[in-house]
Amino acid sequence: MLIYYLAGFAGALASVLFMHGRVSVGASGATMGLIGARLAEVVMNWNVSKHRTRSIVSTSFFLVGTLVYGLLPLMDNFMHLGGFLTGSLLGNVLLIRPQAEWVNYEQCFPAVVYDVDDLPARSKHSRGQKVLWIVSLNILVAGYIAAAFALYTGMDARRRCSWCHYMACIPTDLWKCHGNRNIVCDNPALSSHTRIDCLGKHFKLKVHVGNGTSDMRENFTSCIRSCM
Repeated sequence: MLIYYLAGFAGALASVLFMHGRVSVGASGATMGLIGARLAEVVMNWNVSKHRTRSIVSTSFFLVGTLVYGLLPLMDNFMHLGGFLTGSLLGNVLLIRPQAEWVNYEQCFPAVVYDVDDLPARSKHSRGQKVLWIVSLNILVAGYIAAAFALYTGMDARRRCSWCHYMACIPTDLWKCHGNRNIVCDNPALSSHTRIDCLGKHFKLKVHVGNGTSDMRENFTSCIRSCM
């Protein structure tokens, strides 16, 4: 349940940062987090996991299908990716299990019977598990802090990434991706010309000067059409 909620929250953060000006709803980010956690659990606990190949193939198939489906218009792949990556990191942190050798050692040689000093040492977790746990925890904490700071400062992540919009929608002859564009009009009702920022492309648009709500609405509509 903790992975579900934290992955869903991270997916929502990614959506807000990369889909500026759009509202996305749904539990797909949290669901992708569970998929990522399952994959991470299999990899992290490789020597004690059962049906490893079946688990990896089935979850990978669902993952690829969801990401491809997310390339359609009005879908939010950033929420999917944010939830999946966060779920993978949470899986490494929360779902780590002891090595099979350590489990067998504890069952065969209980400390109440043998002197521990006379038995060969066994580590509960491998060195690789420990390194992956530490790295995942650091990335997870740093990622949440960075995302919260970016959200607080109002950063639009797609302004810093000219190709990221293709991760949300790929335009084809069958559909357009207008709904995924970022459109920013600077003061459309206060000057005779206003700047339009449409995915990093800047150009001028002549607008009506006025303070009325109708003028502002008309100018903003013209702004959106120009970006299309």
